[in-house]
Amino acid sequence: MSAKDKFYAGFTQASKAVGLLALYWTLGIVCRLYLVNSALVASAIANGVFIIVCFIWYMRAYRKRDKTEYHIPFQKKSIGIFALTFIVTYMATQSLSLWYYVKTMDTGYTAHTVAANEFGIWVRVAFQVLCAPVAEELLFRGVLYNILKTPHKKTGFAMNWFVASVIVSVLFGVMHGNMVQMLTAMMAGLWFAFVYEITRKLWVPVLFHVLYNTISQFAFVQSFIPYQSLVLSIILILAAITLSLWMVITLDSEHRYIEMN
Repeated sequence: MSAKDKFYAGFTQASKAVGLLALYWTLGIVCRLYLVNSALVASAIANGVFIIVCFIWYMRAYRKRDKTEYHIPFQKKSIGIFALTFIVTYMATQSLSLWYYVKTMDTGYTAHTVAANEFGIWVRVAFQVLCAPVAEELLFRGVLYNILKTPHKKTGFAMNWFVASVIVSVLFGVMHGNMVQMLTAMMAGLWFAFVYEITRKLWVPVLFHVLYNTISQFAFVQSFIPYQSLVLSIILILAAITLSLWMVITLDSEHRYIEMN
């Protein structure tokens, strides 16, 4: 396959992903301008619609493929290693974004926080802990990620999982609209795509996304996050990457050993 064919196929797949995301953004903007006066309510409406659309899309187009592709089973005995990797990843993503916020006092993030608090804690928690993680995982990992990984009809070219996860994670970060959340979402999105790829079970990144947002609701958690220097943040990021690789190598070896015996 020529480089031109690869570029054409990749561009076509990426265009589909960006187009679907543009519809999601447009729906939220239309709701905000013409239906409701609250950005939170408008976002909730857009998320609700896309939960239904993306669930149907995923079940019809990709669920069967998830069952047939090679994957590492998510079992009870593997919960510990997943939990450890998740905790370090959470600390790494929060460390970098908090460091950036302290350095810049990003007004975009401040405005977002004010808007999120307009309906009180329980409405905010219901949206950020339940509605948003389900909608975002169905859209970004369930549909957009799989669009990029699906072989092109004409050329047969398909992006590898890492390239697809990077593109989707960048889009996931940009969607949040401010640099603080963008940094967090891009790094967390990479990890969510990673656990989805190795388990091929969409409920796994949904679960970890819910946990991520739930922990973030408790302000005291931030007192345990080292964000005083960029060096500390980078060390945590490297630790998260190392643990993730160790996790997949360990679990994959155990799974292959069990299959052989």
